[in-house]
Amino acid sequence: MAFIERHAEKTIERMSQSFPTVLVTGARQTGKTTLLKNVTDKKSVGYLTFDDPTEEQSAKNDPQSFIDFHPSPFLFDEVQYVPELFRYLKIEIDKNRHNGMYYLTGSQQFRLMEKATESLSGRIGIVQLYPLSAREKRGDSFDQPFIPSKDYILQRNSAFSGKELSASDIWNSIFTGGYPEVANGNVSPNDFYSNYLKTYIERDIRSLT
Repeated sequence: MAFIERHAEKTIERMSQSFPTVLVTGARQTGKTTLLKNVTDKKSVGYLTFDDPTEEQSAKNDPQSFIDFHPSPFLFDEVQYVPELFRYLKIEIDKNRHNGMYYLTGSQQFRLMEKATESLSGRIGIVQLYPLSAREKRGDSFDQPFIPSKDYILQRNSAFSGKELSASDIWNSIFTGGYPEVANGNVSPNDFYSNYLKTYIERDIRSLT
């Protein structure tokens, strides 16, 4: 799969220079892991995912030893499976606080955000990752936030020069949406979204209730 540049990468880099921990959260399949791996692979940051039941159980059984065996900088993927870890991350950060110690990804935002803000308040920068924007799908480098002003419109028009879209292009973009798997053409929109909906109903919503 071709990597699509995400505008959130600049935000993550900035957060990692301001906080000991950076959490990238958002819906499943928005590209959280791919994005963070792209950032951290340049820095020789360790990685593991709690999708692995063995790693999940190990962290739950003895969180302190688990942290000791995975020294920072480290990327913990799908951290919502191990909420017990947040308290021990706080302890480790307070021992030797510096920026860019830990990178986290997680879905199931309600419980995840509660634990993260409760345990790591003042120690964590949080980035909400959404599906690909129209700019990102086009490879558009213009990444300024929308401001309804004349200067913004003029700057945007200049950056968008020569990239006019037909009505069919616009419709196709709306229909396919911004999830990376669909945008890359790896799966049809109908197949992806029907299974995506089933996953949320059968897994996440049932878990929350």
